[in-house]
Amino acid sequence: MNDLESGVLDFGIYDPLFALSQERAGKFRLLAIVSPERMQTSPNVPTFREQGHDIVLMGYFSAMVPAETPKPVVAEINRLFSTAVAMEETKKFLNTIGSEPWINTPEKAQEIYLAEFENYRKAVAIAKIERK
Repeated sequence: MNDLESGVLDFGIYDPLFALSQERAGKFRLLAIVSPERMQTSPNVPTFREQGHDIVLMGYFSAMVPAETPKPVVAEINRLFSTAVAMEETKKFLNTIGSEPWINTPEKAQEIYLAEFENYRKAVAIAKIERK
């Protein structure tokens, strides 16, 4: 933050809560967001993809359980979380922190998780980061 404000850095990628609060305070100008679609909380901010850059970095919360958890238990946990996330109060809270409700099936969530894992694995290989 100090380097950005002082001009040492010209650009940074920050989480929505921090970036939106800095924009509201007049300290940042948001150029783009890294989600695949525009956010409801900032509909005037384009995505990187809209500007011709294939950059997507998703942050999300999820509930994880051991692989051997019985499917009915997984389904009930998913139902409970989905119900809570769909509540109007939850949506309002998430919007205040620069987030949006995102509900998936356990299967879709696993697919997203594995795809993200692969993206980061590739990034580590490209950056030649050694395992310790």
